[in-house]
Amino acid sequence: MAVPSLHSLKSGPALCDTTAQPAQPVVVDRLQPLPHGSIRLRGFVQDRIQQQADISFDGKTLAAMTDVFRKRANGFADGEFWGKAVRALCHHYQYSLDPRLKELIEATASDLLTTQTPDGCLSEFAYPLQPKNSDLWDRKYAMLGLLGCYDVTKDPKILQALIRMTDYTLTQVGPPPKTRIIDTGWAFEGIESSSILDPMMRLHLVTGFERYLDFARYIVEVEGGCKRGSIFETAFQGKDVKDFGSNGHPDQSIAKAYESQSCFEGLVEYYRVTGNPHWRQAVLNFYTNVLTKETTIIGSGCGLGGVNNGIAPTEQFNHSGLYQTCPVREGIEGCQSARWMTYCYRLLRLTGDSTMADQVERTLYNALLGSIRPDGLAVDYHTHLNGTRPAKINFQKPFNGKMITCCFYNVVDSLALVPSVAFMTAEGGPVVNLYIPATANVKLAGNNEVVLEQTTDYPRDGEINILVRPLQPARFPVRLRIPAWSRNTLVKVNGQAWEAKAGSYCCIDRAWSAGDRISLALEMRGRLERSPEGSPKSSDAFRALTRGPIVLARDKRLGADIHEKMEIQADAEGYVPLTPMAVTIPAHMQFAVPTTTGGSFPVIDFASAGNTWDANSEYVTWIPRPGI
Repeated sequence: MAVPSLHSLKSGPALCDTTAQPAQPVVVDRLQPLPHGSIRLRGFVQDRIQQQADISFDGKTLAAMTDVFRKRANGFADGEFWGKAVRALCHHYQYSLDPRLKELIEATASDLLTTQTPDGCLSEFAYPLQPKNSDLWDRKYAMLGLLGCYDVTKDPKILQALIRMTDYTLTQVGPPPKTRIIDTGWAFEGIESSSILDPMMRLHLVTGFERYLDFARYIVEVEGGCKRGSIFETAFQGKDVKDFGSNGHPDQSIAKAYESQSCFEGLVEYYRVTGNPHWRQAVLNFYTNVLTKETTIIGSGCGLGGVNNGIAPTEQFNHSGLYQTCPVREGIEGCQSARWMTYCYRLLRLTGDSTMADQVERTLYNALLGSIRPDGLAVDYHTHLNGTRPAKINFQKPFNGKMITCCFYNVVDSLALVPSVAFMTAEGGPVVNLYIPATANVKLAGNNEVVLEQTTDYPRDGEINILVRPLQPARFPVRLRIPAWSRNTLVKVNGQAWEAKAGSYCCIDRAWSAGDRISLALEMRGRLERSPEGSPKSSDAFRALTRGPIVLARDKRLGADIHEKMEIQADAEGYVPLTPMAVTIPAHMQFAVPTTTGGSFPVIDFASAGNTWDANSEYVTWIPRPGI
């Protein structure tokens, strides 16, 4: 598809034109999500999803979030909460098809539309303050929320409101004499505002209107998302993401992780439509750099401080992966962990690279689940690798008597993403990415379909069993993700072994009949981990432990001195002979770790560590070594 010129931006869009047809993306994903309602999870992950669906969404709280638009309250980022909450609400409904959630979607969308003025404006800011401060950031989230509502309801009034709102925005923002998008925002030289790229592309795909693609091109190819230089070109050139907008002073860094990540979510959609390989390379370079230099052992990363004898401001990209063993200034922002999961999912769909599902899994079982308080009513704003929960809270607002942080609904939203990652489809057959107890219905060629019934206690152990039940006997492929950490994996179909290679899909292409069974045995040995190559020399004084996708941690409730220096027993390949233990505190799993002196100490899964949310359950992930 040819990218349009900026003519329509300079001359102004035609308001409320609803005649175009939905656009078709040029790029076809390698993996496709299953239709809504096709998947049902079970087990403790499902328990968390259901917990959040039950407690996170209610009419009074949504009404309070809507009121900030009605009152034009002019509060910093007040308007983001409705969009975050409703995006999460829509995703939870699309998974569960719970009628209560659909009623809330219909009611809150109708309520928000009553706040839109005749000119199309839907903003929490008074006219003289538009489109500065957090205005475009808030509108981005309102657009994402409304796009979710339209996807669920197909109500044309919602789409018309979206079009009017977006066209109103296009009359304000763009090339001079309009306000340049990089002259808006609050601290990051336009990066935060430029993340409106994502809903702009989504609205283009719904409507087919070229003016939205035109505006996206303005963000990506004209302004570059940042006043200090294009973050998209910086990524394409393979530079470190911590250097987005660098002026040479670490304490003046504007490489805010969550906001930057949001821009690259939009760039994935821009590539899908334009098909320009330049932008494919940029989104992959961004992924690779975040993965190798910013992502910590628990998945995702930012804000861990200590780079080049300086410390970047809170929540920035700053080589947090390389410096994760160093003293912590702030932990990983919950928003960044959640958006990293979503970014990996988008690239998984795009590329079919199974290792991207590895990253979703790692972040899910550690950073994301570890951030949720046991009662589900709060999330840890900054998730530390060593320390206590909760960390310092940077930003929260009261709604309906509840103090809600900016991270809360991002975490809730990413939980609803898990079923869509768990089972997908590609080249005529199902794809299994996550090993969670579940049932999935997958359409096949013709009128055929197959039901996959997955039973497992993973990740407590590595045994997975899948019952395959096609409606009619047929030949089709079943793809199973073999994690990169599982070097020795045993896959069998009805007792017959199939080749499985770590870090790829095992493709079982055969004739299937109802009752066929797949069994997997993943390698769940304990592994001794060190900080990534490129870390400072001081990092050699620490080691961490993983088992499968799970990071293990010492917890004060287990009784030992969690800061005691220990030399962990491991073989030449770094494997640790962990001994399973009955859990002695609330946890998913507990193990005894052998030391080189013949002793041992207990550890539990990271997500369960620190779960009293005070000093009574202080925890340590990076364990100090003696004599270093």
